[in-house]
Amino acid sequence: MGYGFFCGGDPRKFWPDESSTEKEIENHKAACKLWDEAEARGETPTPEACPSGWVYDSDGKPVMHILRAPYGIGTYEYEVEDDTETPPTIKPK
Repeated sequence: MGYGFFCGGDPRKFWPDESSTEKEIENHKAACKLWDEAEARGETPTPEACPSGWVYDSDGKPVMHILRAPYGIGTYEYEVEDDTETPPTIKPK
């Protein structure tokens, strides 16, 4: 779990908080409804891209980062793929 802006993926794994505007909450509800409806039809929705991103100059160098928060700020759930091995447990002597 984390706190911040929607980072992309399934909008149903984001929960806007009380500081989000009515418009941001409406945007979030509409996105969640689209996902629910798609799954009800047996479809797998395409994860949303992160709405924030970099702006590049003509040479391809980043010049600024734009933060977009269509759903406001809130709590999000995310999955982390961890392909590292668990270190062995060391037993005390």
